Amino acid sequence: MSDNLTANRGKIGLVILTLLSLLDILGPWIFPAPDDPDMAPPGIVEYGSLVCGVLTLIGVFLIWTRRNVRASKWLVIVTRIISALTGVPAFFISGVPGWVIPIVAVFIVLTVVGVVLVWNVDQARNIGGSASDAGNPTRGH
Repeated sequence: MSDNLTANRGKIGLVILTLLSLLDILGPWIFPAPDDPDMAPPGIVEYGSLVCGVLTLIGVFLIWTRRNVRASKWLVIVTRIISALTGVPAFFISGVPGWVIPIVAVFIVLTVVGVVLVWNVDQARNIGGSASDAGNPTRGH
């Protein structure tokens, strides 16, 4: 696969995963918990999503600035997968509001798409910088 194609796919994947991480961070304000405490997600899910969102943003920043790309890629992938998995119980718990299930499904699909696009980002030389940065040994893996 050409380096530019890998870089472009990686950039699209990073944008998708960044948007998902922002939704994780802003989730409690965008999607407030129901008034019924029995229907609200457990605190570990709320705080876990927040932590995953922040860690994803850190990983994306490190990838974009070409700092420790391989480890940062894995940080992004793992935090996004964990975040997506926190939504899976919505499919199995009774009483979940009907609008939640399609939103969770879209988030999971976008996570898979983003992860697939970011998968080879550590092999792209110009994901975050110009093509002239590609040969700069201080900006590599």
